[in-house]
Amino acid sequence: MKKIILFCVLWCSALSIQAQEKAMAAKDIAEFKEAVENIAKKFKTATADFIQIKHIDFLSNDIESRGKLYIKYPDKLRWGYTEPYSYNVIYKDEKLFINDEGKKTKIDLQSNKMFKELNKLLKEMTNGKMFDDTRFDLSFFETPKEYIVKAIPKDPRLKKMFNSLETVYSKKTHWALSIKTIEESGDYTLTIYENVQIDKPISDEIFTH
Repeated sequence: MKKIILFCVLWCSALSIQAQEKAMAAKDIAEFKEAVENIAKKFKTATADFIQIKHIDFLSNDIESRGKLYIKYPDKLRWGYTEPYSYNVIYKDEKLFINDEGKKTKIDLQSNKMFKELNKLLKEMTNGKMFDDTRFDLSFFETPKEYIVKAIPKDPRLKKMFNSLETVYSKKTHWALSIKTIEESGDYTLTIYENVQIDKPISDEIFTH
């Protein structure tokens, strides 16, 4: 009986979430795009804590990791994992620097198309330029508190990385709350941002490698 009641509760909750999500009107889409782009033009730095959840269907438990994101415009980004391992990725000077618990690697983005595409995508997701990227089919939805942008890649290189991408934005701040990359198999990676701080001073030492 308890299982039946639990199933009914979850089913009703899912229906409620689906009912809240609705397609955005063209006028609202234009206003949302403009708001995100205007905010991106103004701030020079951003920091955020993140929780990343990796769901793989054949595993009984999701894989959870945590870390910190640093962005310093126009051309510096650091994505650092702190739990359950130490792993840092720095984008700087058109190069990618990886520090895997002391093992360091440098990749020239100009000579590696795959990493160059990833770097471009990361930048576009924070500055709003992704909305004008012809490499994606985009659709826009909203709930009472959030905007949801669903992107399906048309570019063959991006298709190899993920089947679709869902970014959730706050209606209050227009900052990205979460990003979900979904693979063709249905496996996904969900990144949730917390404690976002805009224009907090960031030392260049953060981006040393």
